[in-house]
Amino acid sequence: MSAHGRPLIIGHSHAGALFDAAASARLDTDNFSFWLARDAYRLVGEDVILGDDLGARVDQATHVLSAIGGGSCRVVALMNMNRAFDFVDPHARHAALDRSAELVPFAAVRAAVARQEALPMALLRAIAKRAKGPVVHLTPPRPTPRWEGPAALELSKKTAALLGIAHTPELDAPHLHTSTRKVWEVMLRVHREVCHELAIDCVAQPPETEDDDGCLREDFAQDPMHGNARYGRAVLASLGMLAGGPLAVPRPSRSSPGPAI
Repeated sequence: MSAHGRPLIIGHSHAGALFDAAASARLDTDNFSFWLARDAYRLVGEDVILGDDLGARVDQATHVLSAIGGGSCRVVALMNMNRAFDFVDPHARHAALDRSAELVPFAAVRAAVARQEALPMALLRAIAKRAKGPVVHLTPPRPTPRWEGPAALELSKKTAALLGIAHTPELDAPHLHTSTRKVWEVMLRVHREVCHELAIDCVAQPPETEDDDGCLREDFAQDPMHGNARYGRAVLASLGMLAGGPLAVPRPSRSSPGPAI
């Protein structure tokens, strides 16, 4: 499949909102989902080698919009399903602490997030180094606080099944949202650090998609963690893609390394 002269939108589950938005706006984009692709890459040690098809699509893209990775905040929050856990983030000391939960070292949470995001960030590195045009990485939206309801329950079940652990509904809310949101902050810094390392633009969710606490507004949410097509349209509009012109990255957007973690 040729992608000559087209933007490449690529990623995991968070890319779905962008695919839907591009289709509804009838944009001529090349959409690539790692969940649907076979032989997209191979691993050589810790390095990623892109497959022939994906490599050609990256080569031919006018620019690349990445929604790669971003699932670790939910996965790590669900790792201990039988007992709620919490941690003190030295870079977000204002965050609430549930002293009834099992306290775990911040370093352990950071290491768990880094492990979960290692492959997605290796994919981002491989794509950014190969791309001939600009690369922009979109960080996942901050999870919406509503964890109750059928959509949230279904998301918890799917994630628990992926991890091969028992699902414990009583931990879903409100604690699970709090821990997921705190782990999201750690994950966000991992993404920004990699973007800074690669000297690529790292953009966050558009301000109009945030509620008063900076979380994903429910009317922009497909489920508690993922944006819907309306969210995708807001992202594409913020980058100038709906206008059909050159990529316009909101400023300030260049990622900074942030505090060492």
